[in-house]
Amino acid sequence: MSFKGLLNATCTIQALTTTINNLGAYTSSFSAGVVKNCRINALTVGGESEIASRWADREVFKMFLDETANIGATHRVISGGSTFNVLQSDSFDKSSNRHHIEAIIEMVR
Repeated sequence: MSFKGLLNATCTIQALTTTINNLGAYTSSFSAGVVKNCRINALTVGGESEIASRWADREVFKMFLDETANIGATHRVISGGSTFNVLQSDSFDKSSNRHHIEAIIEMVR
């Protein structure tokens, strides 16, 4: 089976955009997004972290995408009704051609 055949889910990748409103203040929002095939595998299940002086459940995943995906730490991913923050992403080369993208993502509840 080819690598693309292993991508068994779809996800929407949204980019964070910052604009200046009519009062001169910066506002941030996420774009409508691009739908891509992906695969999401759990790295940790049910950990707790202190986030902004409160405890939150934290789950970390590795997401695989084809070589055409554009994703980084300023993106978020929506898949299966859940929203994930992108922690990091790397492209993997195969003879100097991008083979696939791997991203570490987290879902905070």
